[in-house]
Order: sequence, then C-alpha cells, then structure tokens
Amino acid sequence: MTKNEIAIQQAAEKRQLAVLQTSPKQYLQAMRPKSVDDVFSSSEPALAMVARELGENHARAIVVILLSEVVDFFNASNTMNDAQVAITTDLIIEEYPYFKIDDLKLAFRNAMKGRYGEIYNRMDGSVIMRWLKQYNQERCAKADIASFNEHKDRIEEEKTGLFYDEYRK
Repeated sequence: MTKNEIAIQQAAEKRQLAVLQTSPKQYLQAMRPKSVDDVFSSSEPALAMVARELGENHARAIVVILLSEVVDFFNASNTMNDAQVAITTDLIIEEYPYFKIDDLKLAFRNAMKGRYGEIYNRMDGSVIMRWLKQYNQERCAKADIASFNEHKDRIEEEKTGLFYDEYRK
C-alpha cells in the first residue's frame, strides 16, 4: 500500500468512527459483509482503533450489540447472562484487537449459518471464542494468500523494469 492509499484509508476510518459514535446500533445493523475479502477491502475501524479513538466503553458497547444479536438469534435454553456477555466482550477485545467491526459481524453471521458447527442448546463465551478462533484461522489463510499474491505482483513489476545500462541507451 502506498502512503497515499494509507492516508485515504485512515481518513475513511475516521469518517466511519464518526458515524459509529452517533448511532452504533443502526450502523451495525446496516453492515453486511459477505466474505473475508469484503472485510479486507472495507474502511471499518479495528476494535483497537475504536477503543483508542472513542474509548474502551464504546468498543465494549459495539461488541455487546453484536453479541446480543447472536444470543437473540439462537433459541438456546442455556444462554448467556449479562455477566457472561461482559466477560466475553472483554475477552474478544483482548484477544482480537485487530479485528475490524465487520470481522465480528461476518464471524457471527457465519456462526448463525451453522458454518462453525452446532451449539447443542448451549450459548456461552467458550462457544463464541471457538467461533472467533475458527474465523481467525480462515481470515489468516486469506491474508496469507493475498500477501503472497501481492508479493508475486511486485516481483513481476520489478522484472519489467530496466537495468541501468538499458536505461542509458
């Protein structure tokens, strides 16, 4: 990424933070990432950036909103109480500060689709952390592939350049 692209990305993240700060619930409900590639190309801020720019409590509130959507979706008799949601929220922020907000949204949507296995009438922090671990493995594999492809492209670009002696001719 060039310096200009990084600056553009940072400005977009700042705009997203401003919108997120004013109406987080509506903002999160409107978010619809379909794939990890969508997440990588989005300008959503990471959890660590939300915590740094808007405060730790705001980052927690965002995760709680997303978690409550998941808990409401599953009709499990053994569900999470408020204390479990709070602890799980802190664990998520601690373990995955580099996740963008849409990473969480996508991981939870995938879990709702059954992509990470059955919940067996049990919804708790360990189930959610297992989902995020599986999602993170998938995410890292995609990132490795993207990084390797970018590396190959740069090597190809370098091969098409001119050597100094050719330039002088």
